[in-house]
Amino acid sequence: MKAQLRLVSGSTPDFRSLATTDEQKYFAGYLKSTLRDFDRLGRHNRILCLKKDEYRDLCETVTQIGRSARSLGHKRLAVACISLAFLLEEKTVNQTREHHSMTIKDAFRLFIEMTAKVVEEADPTVSYIQRRKMEKASEHWDLLVIDPDEDYWIERQGSLLENCQPRYAGSGQNAMDILDRFQPDLVVLEAELGDMRSGEVIDFIKSTPGKEDIPVAMISQQDDSDLVVSGLVRGAFDFIPKDLPDLQIRDRLLVPLTVGRQRLYRA
Repeated sequence: MKAQLRLVSGSTPDFRSLATTDEQKYFAGYLKSTLRDFDRLGRHNRILCLKKDEYRDLCETVTQIGRSARSLGHKRLAVACISLAFLLEEKTVNQTREHHSMTIKDAFRLFIEMTAKVVEEADPTVSYIQRRKMEKASEHWDLLVIDPDEDYWIERQGSLLENCQPRYAGSGQNAMDILDRFQPDLVVLEAELGDMRSGEVIDFIKSTPGKEDIPVAMISQQDDSDLVVSGLVRGAFDFIPKDLPDLQIRDRLLVPLTVGRQRLYRA
């Protein structure tokens, strides 16, 4: 992690001082050299798990890129930098205000997309965005499945969890222990747990810094209206009956992930 950050922080050139026709070329070249490292930070939610000083270094780098982008006329990249730098600055002082219109993960994705577009404009042979689209299409989602009945999911691995990399937790406490060291793309939560109420697990996720944006889907054999209301009010995005066909369950489970992907790559 530190090695990756070292490549994208601490020595950002000030392209505002360039006065030759090569300024766009130099700026795009710098962005191209750091794009892969930025992308690595964005994958698997690493951007949510940095230390305070790492957030500070990254904030300084993004701020400098934003200044250069603004001076060189790359307005969309400059705006993306401003949004990301604001959220990174909050991370350095352990402040995360509620009701942001954009999460730090979304802001970082937008920053990467705008950076890639500047690179491609300078060098049309670099098809970075298209390549990432193809990689994303074959990429595995990291799931945390919290269910005492692990066999239910193992038997349906091919139909329910295709292109997913699941980790299993048989209890609420086990899930909390796993979440301390794991950042899933999605949590699938059985409504009927043996050791605690499923709502307690949702409360834990939504109140833990860096975890609050993880989507939670509740799933159960029971059609209990109280459980449904309680889960949705606490922050689950859906309550899915287990007796639905597997493909319907899968489609509903992956709604927040596929919608996020479509928003990121919308033309």
